[in-house]
Amino acid sequence: MDSGGRDRVTGSGGRRRGRLFERPVREDVRRELDSHLAMKVEELVSRGWSPAAALSEAERLFGDAAAIETECSAIAARQRRSMLLARWFETVIQDVRQGVRVLGRQRAFTVAAILTLGLGIGANVAVFSVIDSLLLAPLPYEEPSRLVTLTELNEQGVTIPVAEPNYMDWRSLSTSFVELSAYRGPFATPVLGGEAPVRRSVSIVTGEFFDVMRAQALVGRIPEASEILAGDAGMAVVSESFWQSVLGGVRDLGSLSIEMGGYPFPVSAVLPARFDFPLGTDVWVVQYPSAGGTRTSHNYEVVARLADGVTLEAAQSEMAAIGGRLAEAYAGSIDAVTVGVTRLSDALYGSYRTPLLLLLGASAIVLLVACSNLASAVLARSVVRRREVAVRASLGASRPRLLRQLLTENLLLSLVGGAAGLGLAFAVLVVLRAAAPAQVLGLRETSLSLPLLMFTLLLSVVAALLFGLAPALRSDDRSAATLLRGGDRGGTGRRGTVWSVLVAAEVGLAFVLLVAAGLLIRSFREVISVDPGFDSNDVVTVNLYVPQSMYPDDTALIGLHASLVPALERIPGVTRVGIVSHLPMTGGVNGGVDIEGEASLAYGEYRVADGGYFGAMRIPLVRGRLFDESDRPGATEVAVVDAAFARQYFGDTDPVGRRIRNLRNDSFVYGTDNWVTIIGVVGAVRQRSYVQDVNPTVYVPATQRPWRARDGVLTLRTEGGAGAVAAAVRSEVSRLAPQVPFEIGTARALAGRQLDDPRFAMLVIGGFGVIALALAAIGIHGVVAYSVERRRREMGVRIALGAVPQGVARRVVRDAMVPVVAGVVLGLGASLALRRFVESALVSVGPGDPLTLAGSIILLTGVALFACALPAVRVTRIDPISALRAE
Repeated sequence: MDSGGRDRVTGSGGRRRGRLFERPVREDVRRELDSHLAMKVEELVSRGWSPAAALSEAERLFGDAAAIETECSAIAARQRRSMLLARWFETVIQDVRQGVRVLGRQRAFTVAAILTLGLGIGANVAVFSVIDSLLLAPLPYEEPSRLVTLTELNEQGVTIPVAEPNYMDWRSLSTSFVELSAYRGPFATPVLGGEAPVRRSVSIVTGEFFDVMRAQALVGRIPEASEILAGDAGMAVVSESFWQSVLGGVRDLGSLSIEMGGYPFPVSAVLPARFDFPLGTDVWVVQYPSAGGTRTSHNYEVVARLADGVTLEAAQSEMAAIGGRLAEAYAGSIDAVTVGVTRLSDALYGSYRTPLLLLLGASAIVLLVACSNLASAVLARSVVRRREVAVRASLGASRPRLLRQLLTENLLLSLVGGAAGLGLAFAVLVVLRAAAPAQVLGLRETSLSLPLLMFTLLLSVVAALLFGLAPALRSDDRSAATLLRGGDRGGTGRRGTVWSVLVAAEVGLAFVLLVAAGLLIRSFREVISVDPGFDSNDVVTVNLYVPQSMYPDDTALIGLHASLVPALERIPGVTRVGIVSHLPMTGGVNGGVDIEGEASLAYGEYRVADGGYFGAMRIPLVRGRLFDESDRPGATEVAVVDAAFARQYFGDTDPVGRRIRNLRNDSFVYGTDNWVTIIGVVGAVRQRSYVQDVNPTVYVPATQRPWRARDGVLTLRTEGGAGAVAAAVRSEVSRLAPQVPFEIGTARALAGRQLDDPRFAMLVIGGFGVIALALAAIGIHGVVAYSVERRRREMGVRIALGAVPQGVARRVVRDAMVPVVAGVVLGLGASLALRRFVESALVSVGPGDPLTLAGSIILLTGVALFACALPAVRVTRIDPISALRAE
């Protein structure tokens, strides 16, 4: 028989391993088999078998002993893993239950910790969701990395749209692209074809557009580029929402047609909702590019798809060379000197990369402040619980076991804080969607998705490690016996150093955010203090979208304007009414102008208006006269220029009486090239932006160029405010022009959209700054309050021995302010080091603005002093007799 069946003994105690999974399984199985074999052999021998034959027969009956050993070993291993897992799970459950009990007993700390973490995690999740939507997620088109935009650049390096002839040359000369397409828009225009005229966003695209974008039709068939011929009106492709809401979702597109600008367009296809380029487009009109434009008429944007194997750099190099050749070949009649190639994703959202990364940095700082805040609180809490830890250690708990318990409690806090952060993130997203600039359309679709939930979970775990690991590792290392015998008699030691570092860190981080918020606030104040050259207060606007089929010519348009303006002026509360093709700060057109007697080409903004517009917007007349009834069709063609145009192109000479012609954005409409006489000069107006220099502007009368004012804006100066007359204005316009879609608003709101970007950055960074300041104040107060409570006996003894209570309180404040001052110094250095990241978002304010830095120092120091005040006051109320009795 095999001797392996003898039991083994383990350890110095010689105790038998009593559990199956701790024994050598194969040895036990072999012993058991040997026992059964022996009994079987004995049985067979008793029946008359020889010993050798009996052993052979017994082994045959029992089968493969090695296989039985292997199977039994596998069963034992599975059982052992199962028991170990059960033990681990049981331990985790114990840790979680203990953690819940401990946190439940300390409700104030738990609630404060959850709220603090919720703020930090929620801010990060919300900002990350926006960044994921706009910067990280690929565009919803096939192979989006190969999509690029092409633009022209003038001698000043300013990016400008593309002129049609230049685009046609690019198509024939370039080899870097599979295909190029030009487009314009989207722009609002009246669309007929449904039950009533509607205003929708329309983009004009060339036939290759949908090939470039690899668009697939939801219904119908996308037209081929070869089907779009020069001179044809073109075909229409509509969005799914337009098809459903305006066209009734009719699937037989052969019977559908819409009308725009007096021309019918058969509807050939419906695009799915996910296709949204140019952003916000409802209708794509597919047309052959105009061949009649000049090389200074910049009307198109261009999108292209890179050919296989062609890099962005190679395409840029080729297009720059082509742009240079065109500039040389058409010198004198072209104002673009080179071509820029940019990825489509960067063209759409690249301008928001820096602001969004600033927001991410701000939210990360808030999280770090929250974690440092909680780290100091958890460290203080660990000292309070030192006797509990000592008792558990004396009962046999190992240091790793105690650390695991502490980390479990911190992880519970983080996970609950993460859940609270998700709720806060949802609320922050609602606020961001309401406050974000309207052009950031991708933000409108931002939501909390599964990746964001995973991000929140990861952030919660990281937060647990950040604020829990260091305090856990620095838990009291004195022996359990010492702690159980003596208790604490004050002092800070190494722990005081750790607290000082944490306070300095959160103060420094809060200071960085305060400086950024202060700079943005000052920058925004500089922007809104700029004189735009007009007064938008109390001005009601009526945006008209006039169907060309109903008002087909200049006479009809002049008649419409002539009926609306006097009728609206008769409304009580309306003092002046005018019309203009584009309000300031809402876009517009520009182009070149010839000045009589001057060889060089002038360049400026182009507006169509009537005399009432200047009074309604309070744009002053500098010299000459404004448009009046004498400037009718057929009379001498006239213009008014602004002071910037007069100063730049006429210097000290009076421009009244001088003549200009060849208005680049007007002559191709009317086919004329007549001289236009300047009759007046008005104040300069910032037409494009509050922060850009004033562009020279030319105004022509709406009675002589009414086509440009077809989709113009009526401006109504009111006395009692916009709300008092809005209903009457709506009723009057509906009565006089029932088939004309229109929108009522205010000039202040329309012009104010230019302030959306700086306002958005200011509000969000400012909000994060306030949160960081509040967290820092709470952290400082908590640390000082704990220090006072922990040193209560020591301070009582000092007072009993003759120390002045107010002096002891001042010392507490002084000790607390040392890390605060250090944090301010660190934050000041960090702010100066990071100034290049905020410089691009500032206007008229430098990143090292001394007023902002000084204000941030004063604010943060003042808040820190206030946070120290309440604990310091408690020092003066310490009873020295009670302290001596405790000693």
